[in-house]
Amino acid sequence: DAHKADGNSAFSCGDWRRAGQAYDRAVRLDAERWDPELSAQLHCNRSNVRCRWGDIHGALQDVTLAILLNPTYSKALMRRGLIFIDL
Repeated sequence: DAHKADGNSAFSCGDWRRAGQAYDRAVRLDAERWDPELSAQLHCNRSNVRCRWGDIHGALQDVTLAILLNPTYSKALMRRGLIFIDL
């Protein structure tokens, strides 16, 4: 997905605003397609951006949804643990 790739690129450059916008667009478009694995990745990535913004509660919501979509997604499970440490 082009928006996910744009978000990943922006995240790598530390451009949290652009990364967040790209992941938001990707999440909205994915809602029409419903691919649970991709949806979990997108929510997990957006959770990481929200952590960078300081939006810990929004990050927790996104990563929890990622885990609901893919309960064995180890990256999301780890990220949720890190968020709990920040709470």
